[in-house]
Amino acid sequence: MNLCYNNNLNRLEVVEIVNVLLEIGKPSASSGKMDRLIIKGVRFHGYHGVSESERQVGQEYEIDADLTCDLSLAGAADELAHTIDYGEVVSVIVEIGTRQSFQLIEALAETVASVILDEFPVEEVRITVKKLSPPIEHRLNYAGVRIRRKRNSHA
Repeated sequence: MNLCYNNNLNRLEVVEIVNVLLEIGKPSASSGKMDRLIIKGVRFHGYHGVSESERQVGQEYEIDADLTCDLSLAGAADELAHTIDYGEVVSVIVEIGTRQSFQLIEALAETVASVILDEFPVEEVRITVKKLSPPIEHRLNYAGVRIRRKRNSHA
């Protein structure tokens, strides 16, 4: 609809149309506000790698998780029951990282993201996995992957 060239609309109709258009851009009540719960530097000794020795001896890993969710009720109520307990998220990350074994850190990241989406009320998760001492000739701080998964694309 082109309001600029339609002389048949009165002022009240134009105001109503503008208000409808403004409402379209607002988040719906069901989607709520999207905030972020950030967990940085979860460290553990895990048994992941392509070589058999990496999976037997293991090494140190670090995972960051960035969860997109609505935190407004928790902020207003100031009660743990209205938020995501980051201690529980950390426990899930450590359990996956220490009790399962993957050849690739990509698979570790994918599993962590999938479980968080399954177990917690989040719309999106970003997971960074850092292998702190990769078995390569040259020195580096870490080798890692970062993935982003959304609830609607999660199967």
